[in-house]
Amino acid sequence: MVTLEEALHGSTRTVSLRRGGSNKLETYQVQIPRGVREGQRIRLAGQGEAGERGGKKGDLFLRVRLAAIPISPSREAI
Repeated sequence: MVTLEEALHGSTRTVSLRRGGSNKLETYQVQIPRGVREGQRIRLAGQGEAGERGGKKGDLFLRVRLAAIPISPSREAI
């Protein structure tokens, strides 16, 4: 999940994932571009699955999800 501040200003995040039933944890440094939006994809070139018959690796795509913003209850004037 990307915070609103990261989406507005951009940042670098560490993202870890496991692929298709593997126990191996893969970790990537991901550049979050300034102005990224909910649902947008971030491409990690050459980090996808290996190609058929020994072909080069494809690209890994991550879908952006924005973290919920905690909202405090408003105070009514007395």
